[in-house]
Amino acid sequence: MGNPTGNNLLIISFDQWRGDWGNPLKPVIKLPTYEKIAENGIILTRCYTNSPQCVPARFSWITGLEPSQTCITKNEDVSLPSDAPSIIRDLQKNGWYTSIVGKTHWSSHNKPRDIRVTKRLIHQLGFDDVLEIPGPRALRTIDCKITDHWKEEGYLEMQRKDLYRRYCGIEKALAWKRNETILPNYLYPDIWLANQAVEKIEKLPERSPWLLWVSFVGPHEPFDTPHPWRGINKSNNLPAVIEKRLWINALNHECQLKESEQKWKDLLTKQDIKELREDYADHLCLLDEQINKLINTLNKRPDSDNTTILVMSDHGEMLGDGNMLYKGTFLESSIRVPFILKQANSNKRSIQIKKPINLTGAFKSIILGLQKNNPSKSLRVYCRKRQNVVVEYNKERLYIHGNRKICTNSHGNILWATNIKKDPNEEINIAKSQKFQNNKKWHIIQEKAKKEDLKRARPEWIWRDLLKNSYDQI
Repeated sequence: MGNPTGNNLLIISFDQWRGDWGNPLKPVIKLPTYEKIAENGIILTRCYTNSPQCVPARFSWITGLEPSQTCITKNEDVSLPSDAPSIIRDLQKNGWYTSIVGKTHWSSHNKPRDIRVTKRLIHQLGFDDVLEIPGPRALRTIDCKITDHWKEEGYLEMQRKDLYRRYCGIEKALAWKRNETILPNYLYPDIWLANQAVEKIEKLPERSPWLLWVSFVGPHEPFDTPHPWRGINKSNNLPAVIEKRLWINALNHECQLKESEQKWKDLLTKQDIKELREDYADHLCLLDEQINKLINTLNKRPDSDNTTILVMSDHGEMLGDGNMLYKGTFLESSIRVPFILKQANSNKRSIQIKKPINLTGAFKSIILGLQKNNPSKSLRVYCRKRQNVVVEYNKERLYIHGNRKICTNSHGNILWATNIKKDPNEEINIAKSQKFQNNKKWHIIQEKAKKEDLKRARPEWIWRDLLKNSYDQI
């Protein structure tokens, strides 16, 4: 007999998987396991992260709050307070066994230490069982279970030397050059994480509801995918790179998008972009096989039919679009993410939701719906009620209504605007055009956006140590 008291939830999350390369209805490359999950799932084809950087996006995930409510709107070397709200803690209190394997980034990753010292914090946020590792950059200095294994197998010193070479070399280009990992496959982080997660799945309780969060560190760079996946994708079969957008040059120098483009000016060559996009596609194929391991193990459990599966990512990846890399912009490549929910024991055909949806809001609705044994219905209700999406980064905000996007600064002044239906590559900034100024729809979006801001200006919980950076002063 399987668990009779409530749905289980397997969360599979990724770091830096962009949404247009994760749409199972329009696959960029063949990802059979991922597409199989989507066959009977709810697919949010326009799911947007709450912030295009790791720390604010992941703080938002766990707390259910917007970045401006946690006071973290960009990557900072901070740890989430143990008394912060946690939607997982709420689930735990209602009887769910909770476990996490992989990257959280809910604590500082910049200082050399053993990440296991933060296990108590993760427990306090609502997890009964914790096996945490940081991302590749932090693995240069932070110890954890995977570095123990690297050391035992004689690879720790060599791997850290390789990571330092990539990220700390005189030539910045080493960070995005395509070079194969020195690790054997069983020690490669995403493969190692999948194997650890398989063991966790086998040991989960059978007569009480459970949540297992498997948080992969890829397809985040370094671009070091191992064989047999290395080299299986070629650039001529991948989407074309979006060329530089000339309108960005005319933006104010204080605009975040202008700053991002200037940072990347003349750093990436066409060959760099070709190779890193191929490696990114190769890494997605590797990840798809790791998902397959998890699903195969899950299917051997007696409660597999009572397990809902959620697949999502924290933010996207520019991948050379506009000659930029990584994230940190409000352009589609950086903020749109994959999101699929497969309801437990569902044989219904996939449902596609095409309207813009807030990532944290969708995730939170699923956790709440899980307690009512119908996360799918809870997600559909949430999506039906939503009209706007707000994305936050540093001191700027992006408001999305339908196909229209407006970026404003902290004073509400419009910096740029696009219409992604008429201009999917966002090659035209229409904010200064007369048509934009006279279009009532755009002004309605502005007014709705202001109301959204007012709702969040007085959060129910705010980080007391960072009041100086509170919402009203951003």
